[in-house]
Amino acid sequence: MSKLATTSLRGLRTFCVAARYTSFRAAAEALYVTPSAVSHQVRSLEEHLGIALFHRTSRDISLTENGRALYEEVAPLIDQIDMIVSHYRSGTRRTTVRMSVQPFFGSEYFVPRLADFTAQHPEIDIQVGTSDEASEKHPADADLSVRLFSSPPTGYAHKP
Repeated sequence: MSKLATTSLRGLRTFCVAARYTSFRAAAEALYVTPSAVSHQVRSLEEHLGIALFHRTSRDISLTENGRALYEEVAPLIDQIDMIVSHYRSGTRRTTVRMSVQPFFGSEYFVPRLADFTAQHPEIDIQVGTSDEASEKHPADADLSVRLFSSPPTGYAHKP
């Protein structure tokens, strides 16, 4: 019988967060670990797979073609696992809402008020992501987003 090769779920989750933010530092903040821990997890996953997932420069990272393909396939699965697990956390079923906000809004307005909201609504699990990319576009991986638009977006509900 051959030994089944296992892939680290932590490594895949870390890769997805780093890919979403295109930053090991931002991924580290989101995961509450150090940037070097993120780098180590990604490097271990790359070694396990035998492929590079990111192009690295002294200041930036970007996904390789293989990295982009892996992210597109794995990210929805990681999100689904997170949602299922959150439904069973503390023995109560919870609703998960994925929010995307622009960094300044998130740090200065949204996050400081999040504790009050979660205290009033413990059944709702808020997952917050920040991104300045395509600020006038609703991110595909978010249920809700807060963005500053130069004109009202088409195809989305909005209040005048």
